[in-house]
Amino acid sequence: MTVNPPSFRLTWARLAIALFLISGLGGVLLKSRGRDSSSDSAVLVNESPASTRTDVKGQKVRLVPSACEFDFGSLSKGSRHSVSFWLHNPETVEVILDRVETSCDCFQVKLAQRAIKPGQKVWAIAEVDFTNDPAFTGRLRLEATGLAEEESAPVFIICVNVDVP
Repeated sequence: MTVNPPSFRLTWARLAIALFLISGLGGVLLKSRGRDSSSDSAVLVNESPASTRTDVKGQKVRLVPSACEFDFGSLSKGSRHSVSFWLHNPETVEVILDRVETSCDCFQVKLAQRAIKPGQKVWAIAEVDFTNDPAFTGRLRLEATGLAEEESAPVFIICVNVDVP
């Protein structure tokens, strides 16, 4: 049986690209999981490279998000929209998240796990949900702040811009 080397390399190349994109390291456009939104993507406004340890306000943070700012664009009234991102712990000690505080009840961030080991990346989902207030219209800049146990400084901050005309 003969193996065609160019075809074999092409398959491995596709696999490598897929793994790169899945890891969250590739792409400027992050796919969302919005259910009722008119758009199925969120534009990455402010990418946060793994070496950068500051948030959108220039504060030092312990967990580095794959992006610290997202633009959800225009959403229809009463809709919801979400985007996946990762949080990286570049430190040598574990970070245990106590809670995530948001600037609005319509905004929440869910993490795959609370304890993030040194060097680990954990997936998170940022979601805006207007289903409880279907008449709302306006522009919002929403903020989520992750807080660790027994610490006063935020360990991560992300922002979402959204317009509901």
